[in-house]
Amino acid sequence: VCSSDLPEPSVTPAAEGEETPDTSAVVQITIPQLDVNTVVKYVPYDGLTWLIAGLQNEIAWLGDTSWPGLGGNTALAGHVTLRNGAVGPFYELDRLEPNAEIILYTEQKMYTYRVVEKRQVEDTDLSTIAPSDKPSITLITCSDWNNETKFYQKRYIVSAELVDTRLRPNQQANSVP
Repeated sequence: VCSSDLPEPSVTPAAEGEETPDTSAVVQITIPQLDVNTVVKYVPYDGLTWLIAGLQNEIAWLGDTSWPGLGGNTALAGHVTLRNGAVGPFYELDRLEPNAEIILYTEQKMYTYRVVEKRQVEDTDLSTIAPSDKPSITLITCSDWNNETKFYQKRYIVSAELVDTRLRPNQQANSVP
């Protein structure tokens, strides 16, 4: 996804002396406990859904959810299995323990989150990605495979809260990984 595909976030200009919010794109996620380290791609919301079928080992940053630097709920989805039967990047998402670390990288900063909740929901439940006043992320993957219909019936959700923000290591102005 090109950065030109990203919508412009609505941001109140920083007051004098305040830091300008990070409105750069999410580009990478690492989950040390699961040995996940992969690319994040912005996937726009088309009014009905997010078309993530074309992704493989990348993670989808779901359009119409927050930028990490703006302090809301950033939703990220990844496949549990790929079309060819191989495991997807979120294959072991259900193994994440409470307080496990998840690190999101934008073009400018590194955001560290801690897992606070895991649960399974209906595949139609969008409440998990609702806006929030707290800086958080929601990781989403499929669960509850049905051999008869050949579809996943539910979604597995991991919620995590922000615990640390810092500049990316070796961050240079206008650099992209």
